[in-house]
Amino acid sequence: MPDQRQTPDRPEDADRAGAPDLLAALRAQIDEVDIELVRLLDRRTWLGLEAGRAKALAGRAVTDATREREVLAHVAAASEGPLPLEDLLALYRQLIETIRRLEQQETHGLANARFMTRR
Repeated sequence: MPDQRQTPDRPEDADRAGAPDLLAALRAQIDEVDIELVRLLDRRTWLGLEAGRAKALAGRAVTDATREREVLAHVAAASEGPLPLEDLLALYRQLIETIRRLEQQETHGLANARFMTRR
């Protein structure tokens, strides 16, 4: 009886032969999603900075813990995927912290610019 492990036309061999093509296709899709994510993160950051400017004009603090909790609750409710909720929320906490830091830098930069023009 011939050794079936040596048979080149077994379904497993066909699956393995197509694996590099499948992997390449999946990686191409991942690359496309990464570009989309970067664009969305940029847009989210710009909107956050605009919100920071609006807060500054209204005399409100950069940090708004109530709003941050609302954002995290909204994100948690929207999650339908395999990404564990705690990891998704950790990503959003990092995003919020980064935008807050940029808001603070911008606010301090504006305050310094105002100070310099008054001299």
